[in-house]
Amino acid sequence: MINGHDVEVEMPVDSVAIDVLLRTVRAAWPHAVVENGGGNTCTIGDAIRLRWILPTELFIYETRDAYESWTASGLTDENGDKLMALTLESDCISFVVSAQTAPSAQIVDVVIEAIKMNNQTFRNQTSVAAHNDS
Repeated sequence: MINGHDVEVEMPVDSVAIDVLLRTVRAAWPHAVVENGGGNTCTIGDAIRLRWILPTELFIYETRDAYESWTASGLTDENGDKLMALTLESDCISFVVSAQTAPSAQIVDVVIEAIKMNNQTFRNQTSVAAHNDS
């Protein structure tokens, strides 16, 4: 069980947002392992290629070693900051990280900003396209 800092963000969540989320995490944790709520795991590169159906629960471990440590020992002082737990719904993403000041919390901040920027960019492009069509 992960204990720590919860961040809940209300925003539209779709396959594009999940793609942005996973690609942003991969930039920070290139060797990450993603586990779904059913216990299936894959590399973050493979997770990007999957079609995720909402709602879903994800656990993203910094490395295979972090995944194995969590699986074998649960939360320890050594592995506490090597996991992000996420719950994704169509209108919200909830993140749990070890602490508000942890490096994983900084990754969450970057993920949230990236998704918001992507949503804003898409809305702007849609507005311009609609305006050009009229």
